[in-house]
Amino acid sequence: MKMIQRLPQCDLADLYAAPDAPSLVADLDEVGRAAEAFRERYSGCLAHLATPALLDAVRAYERLAERAARLVSYATLLAATGGTEPLVLATVETIRMKMGSALSALTFFPRELVRLGDGRFEDLLRTPGGATYAPWLGTVRAVRGHLLTDAAERQLAEESAVQRMEWVGRYDRRMHALCVPTEHGSMSVGAALHLHTAADLTARESTARTLATILDANIEDFTLILNALVERKQREDRRRGLDRPNTTRNCLNRLDDEVVDAMIDAVRVRAPLAHQFYRLKASWLGQDVLDHWDRSAPLPGVAAMRFEWEEARAAVLQAFESLSPEMAALARRFFEEGWIDAAPRAGKVGGSACHATVPSVHPYIVMNFRGGVRDLLALAHELAHGVHQVLAADNGFLAAAVPPVLAETVAALAEIVVLSGLCQQSAPGPTRDALLAFKLEHLINTIFHHAAIHEFER
Repeated sequence: MKMIQRLPQCDLADLYAAPDAPSLVADLDEVGRAAEAFRERYSGCLAHLATPALLDAVRAYERLAERAARLVSYATLLAATGGTEPLVLATVETIRMKMGSALSALTFFPRELVRLGDGRFEDLLRTPGGATYAPWLGTVRAVRGHLLTDAAERQLAEESAVQRMEWVGRYDRRMHALCVPTEHGSMSVGAALHLHTAADLTARESTARTLATILDANIEDFTLILNALVERKQREDRRRGLDRPNTTRNCLNRLDDEVVDAMIDAVRVRAPLAHQFYRLKASWLGQDVLDHWDRSAPLPGVAAMRFEWEEARAAVLQAFESLSPEMAALARRFFEEGWIDAAPRAGKVGGSACHATVPSVHPYIVMNFRGGVRDLLALAHELAHGVHQVLAADNGFLAAAVPPVLAETVAALAEIVVLSGLCQQSAPGPTRDALLAFKLEHLINTIFHHAAIHEFER
């Protein structure tokens, strides 16, 4: 398998100089102490504060939460970019443990804010500087009616931190340790999954069967992890009086349950469209039935399209320029200032993600670029997230966060614009037809695939 050369690897020094940097060690201790001091200062007192003092408390909470998020972001990026050295692994676990404890000490604050009357919220928003926090306060208030006592909430927060270290950490370690033998050598699970998009049918099938065998050999451990997380989620939902597992997520997205139900129903009744497309794709590939390892197989015209890194950069920036010169200028900074880690390598997580970090730094994009059309679209997707996050940074840490459904809408639009640009640049014929089919398949994955995941998790 030919690998694209000279791909960028990001430097995390804008967060911390190294896993054992003195500033990191100092921040770990200081944030923990500051969180306890904040709890002692404000716990049980918010209802008695004058409105200007209440706004000062919100600002203090924001500063403290951002410091904790900086540490958590660094740990997440260390793990994502393939740090397998003992020092890196130890640092990641230490940060997660200490910040889990620190953040649990802060859980009282949004709970006490929620219990304030509507009049206090209105006064807070009318206070100079208070309106900035309107989106965050709206999200906080969305869970009103499902909160527990302060002691119960803190217990849940501490349990969640332990669960994440124990079960999610166990899953991450197990997945990182798995090696999939292929004709191209031993690969991580993420790299092996990428072969599902290979043009070679034999490579797709053999890799899928090998991967299934390896995962099946570990099924007991993965089942234990999943059941433990599901059981904890069910217990928490019961304690909060939630009869739907997706209500909390819908609140974060600022969507009513009924709106989500209507969307899922609309997708479900149109499922025959996806079935029809896959029957067509099977015929294009010369098959009677489309096997699961062929669902993401590229059509010949798309499989032949390859992009060097600079070509991908130019294609994405040109598409962004067609939407907004400002958007293109902000995206260009990611390339010029080293905010993208695109080189596939051992130990690095599969897939792609844009890590927002904190407004005082900048986002980082972590992906595995191998030169295909899907990699080009992944780059566009994550850059759109990154531009969105850079623009939102001026709002401050709390207000910079946007509902996931809104963030994904922006990123999906970026993919469509880039793909449309490729179609326009291709002359009428097999290649353009293949790109249009790829565009349809991409929309099916965006809509039907994610709706199916939602139904499975529900």
